Amino acid sequence: MTTCSLDATVKLWSVTIQRDEKVRIDREPLVELFDAESALECVTTIHMEPIGFVIAAGCSDGTFVIWVWNDTLGKQVIYKEDARRGHGPCAELKWTIDDSSGETFLYAGFGNGRVGSYVLRNEQIIAVSKLHLGSPVQCLSVVDGDVFAGCADGGLRVLPVGKGGNFDYNPRTWMAVNGPSSPGITSLSVVRQNDTDGGKSFMCVTGCEDGTAALLEINQLR
Repeated sequence: MTTCSLDATVKLWSVTIQRDEKVRIDREPLVELFDAESALECVTTIHMEPIGFVIAAGCSDGTFVIWVWNDTLGKQVIYKEDARRGHGPCAELKWTIDDSSGETFLYAGFGNGRVGSYVLRNEQIIAVSKLHLGSPVQCLSVVDGDVFAGCADGGLRVLPVGKGGNFDYNPRTWMAVNGPSSPGITSLSVVRQNDTDGGKSFMCVTGCEDGTAALLEINQLR
């Protein structure tokens, strides 16, 4: 389990499920990471053999930091941006592995409405594609080659991702999915269903700033 804090620290914890199904979290973290320079908004972790855990944390100054950690070699920063004005916070980060190429991608959403894709190669992060959605991004979900972004204007954007992590520059947008008042979407969960009529089908749950939740079925027709 990975946690991030307003004091700019990231902690990786050991979590085990015992025979009686009780969840046990060690009192002391496996590692603490202090390299971020502003309050942290989000964190995401992926385990990759043989390098270990790759941890990415998004900061309130619009940057993100990526570490590699394993219990033999310790911790190492492999990517850290310089803060830039106008980016807004890095609100959400998601790792995913492309089924066809086997490459590992990181998707990021920012408070200025920008989304970006990055590829992890040889313990280096490389920028691939970026797109502006017209409203601050507050949450992301990545499912089977599509990025779902919940935005501050209450809209849900779906961004198809092409080969190599490149965005389709014509995202699909559904506005006010949680009602006519268009509260900002703050949380998002998406799963793929059985496809129909040759297109993709998704079940999506959105949570908004006013406490409402909406259950959506999205069908992509061909």
